[in-house]
Amino acid sequence: MEQICLHLVKLNMLSRIRSLNRVDSVVRWCGQRQRPSLFASARTDLMRTNSSTSLKPRGSVTVSLSSLCLRSRLSICITAFRPPVHPFIIQSTREFHTSGRLRALPAPLIWMVLKPLQKLMAIILGRSIRKWWLALPPNKKQLFREWTWCRRWHFVGAGTGLLFFVCLFLFTHLDESPVTGRTRLLVFSRENFMELAQVTAEYMEEFKDSLIARSDPWHQAVELVVRILAERNRDIAEITSVPWTVHVVDGPTINAFVLPNGKVFIFTGMLEAVADIHQLVFILGHETTHALIGHAAEQASLSHVVELLSLILLTAIWAICPRDSLAVLGQWIQGKLVQVTADLMISLFLFFSIDS
Repeated sequence: MEQICLHLVKLNMLSRIRSLNRVDSVVRWCGQRQRPSLFASARTDLMRTNSSTSLKPRGSVTVSLSSLCLRSRLSICITAFRPPVHPFIIQSTREFHTSGRLRALPAPLIWMVLKPLQKLMAIILGRSIRKWWLALPPNKKQLFREWTWCRRWHFVGAGTGLLFFVCLFLFTHLDESPVTGRTRLLVFSRENFMELAQVTAEYMEEFKDSLIARSDPWHQAVELVVRILAERNRDIAEITSVPWTVHVVDGPTINAFVLPNGKVFIFTGMLEAVADIHQLVFILGHETTHALIGHAAEQASLSHVVELLSLILLTAIWAICPRDSLAVLGQWIQGKLVQVTADLMISLFLFFSIDS
C-alpha cells in the first residue's frame, strides 16, 4: 500500500513538472515572437546589475523551475516598461489661459437694488400675518395667547440675545474720521465704496460725448482749482494717495460731485451759476472734503440702519392695521417720518460738519 502511494506521489510531481515546462516554453515562445531581444536585454540587465553590485550568493542555492519561470515573467514586465534611452520632449500645444474676470457688485449697490424688493417682502409678510390671525377661530386664538404667555421668558431671552448681537455689530463697526477724528458708524467698508465709486465712474461714461476737451478754458480752470486744492492740502494722506482727474460735462444741470477714487465731475451749468473763481474753489473744496472723509459711506451706513428699523415698523403696520387702506396710510406716514427725521437730519448733520 505504501509503494502504491509513493508511486502516485511521483506521478503527481512529474505531471506538475511537465505542466510547468509547457508553460515556460509557451511564455518564451510568446516573448520571442513579440519582442525578440526581450530576454537578451533582460539577461544583460541582470548581469550588469550583478556585476555592478558585486553580490555573490553564500552557500548552495537551489533554483526551481517555477522560480525561473517567474523571473522570466518579471524580466518581460521590467523590460517592457523600461523608459527609453532618449528623453521625452514635452511641449504644450495649448497655453493655459484664464477667462475674463467677473466683478461682483459692491455691497452698497446690491443694497440699493434690493431696497424696493425688501419693502415688498415686508408688506407681504405683514399682510400674511394679519390674514392668518383673522382666519383663526376664537378658541385657537385663546390657545395661542396662553402658549405665548407660558413662553414669555423664552421670547425675552431671544430678544435680549438679538439685541446683544446688534449692539456688538454696531460697536465692531465704529470708525474714526480721518480728518476730524469723530467716531462714526460704518457698515460698509471703504473698499466697498471704492468699488461703488468705480461703478459710478463707469456709469458716467454715458456723458463721454458731452465732455469738454482739456484745452477748453472751463476745463483748464477746474483743473487748476483741483490742483491748487491738492497742493495746499498735501499734509493730508488721503489727498496725496488719490490720483485726481477732472471731467467737465457740457449740460445745463447745476451739479458737481467728487468720487472717493478721485474722479471730479462738474457740469457747465454749475460753472455758469458761480460768480467768480472763489465760489468755484469753495464748492469743489466742499465736495472734495465729502469724498475724503467718506461721508457717502457714513450716510449709507446710517441709512442702512434706519432702513432696517423702518422695515420692522412697516411689517408691524401691515400686520396690525385691520384694513389695507389704513395700512397704506400708515405706510405713507411712516415713509414721510423716516424721510424727514432720518434722511434729512443725517444729510444736514454731515453737511454742517464739513463747514465747521
